[in-house]
Amino acid sequence: MNNENIIFIAFMTCVSITLTAQMYFDGGIGIGHTHIMPENSNINLELSYDHQIGVSFDLKAGYALSSKKKIYLTAEISGVGQRFMGIEGTEHYIQLNSYLLGSGIIVYPHPNFQLSTSFGYSFTGNTTDIPLVHMGEGIGAGFNVSSAFDVYQEKNSMLIGIKFHYSKTSPNSRYDHTLEFTNTKLGYMFFGVFVRYRFSG
Repeated sequence: MNNENIIFIAFMTCVSITLTAQMYFDGGIGIGHTHIMPENSNINLELSYDHQIGVSFDLKAGYALSSKKKIYLTAEISGVGQRFMGIEGTEHYIQLNSYLLGSGIIVYPHPNFQLSTSFGYSFTGNTTDIPLVHMGEGIGAGFNVSSAFDVYQEKNSMLIGIKFHYSKTSPNSRYDHTLEFTNTKLGYMFFGVFVRYRFSG
């Protein structure tokens, strides 16, 4: 089963969960600092020293474990990405993306304050325009932790918050890696801010 099928199944699972009673959904985008941590010290790309701007997206769907205390069990599809320009002094780029399919929990210690965490299966979706170079895929595990201010105490609201993401992947042996960077374990860290739409039934 390829990654596109996995994403589709996870998305449909989120939709089906959202259609249940006492449902929960949020989705949005974010921006922040990324840090790439390859374990191979021979890599010719100085990615491990770069702290650059990356972007993130999140989609969560779930249901209430406790409607009075606002505790939700969720399924999540999320990702973070960063583009490195001017590789080796050229106009070429490398786009590094890390995706997370997982489950998690959301709690409201205060009516306007949300805490959430999730853990699950992580995989990469890296691309490049360097001729004759194929960016291999990696698989592993990852987690997200976030806190947010819930603007309105109603069914429809907005979340403004901060997010920390970490994932670690290893090369998928099914692929013939032609770029040295894809033959190493890769750590991906993101810390940034986000804005999301939130609905809860």
